[in-house]
Amino acid sequence: MGKGVNRHRVQAGKTYKVTFGVNQTHKINKAANAVDETPQTFLKTATNDKAKAITGE
Repeated sequence: MGKGVNRHRVQAGKTYKVTFGVNQTHKINKAANAVDETPQTFLKTATNDKAKAITGE
């Protein structure tokens, strides 16, 4: 593979584990509290909204 080729593409239907550092965790908790959701629900909703914006759905 040549330079600039992304060999680590996301695969549909595969589950990925995403980890966060301390600062990211604090920011997520603060944002989740601002919209009165659990951090898990907030992440799922935000991820789904971003994916829909990218795909144009």
